Amino acid sequence: LQRGWGSHYGSDGSNVKTRMERAGYYPVRWSECWAQTQSPQKAIDFWMDEVPPNDPHRRTILSTWLTEVGVGVVDPEWGYYIFANFGQPRE
Repeated sequence: LQRGWGSHYGSDGSNVKTRMERAGYYPVRWSECWAQTQSPQKAIDFWMDEVPPNDPHRRTILSTWLTEVGVGVVDPEWGYYIFANFGQPRE
């Protein structure tokens, strides 16, 4: 975010699973939704308004196999960044 934009990849090229593991969370399955928008509600609306078959964020949120979520919200001067990382923990 220090660069003024977000991505599914970290500034070092890491993917969401790698970042989860660095934080001490070791999922069997994982996914990420992120958005830069005017409000957290607009991010949810954007994700849930996706239409199949082009609805990866909606499918992630409604998934029955992704049972845990961690959410981060940043409110810089130019709008919100919302990141939601979903996972299924190891048994």
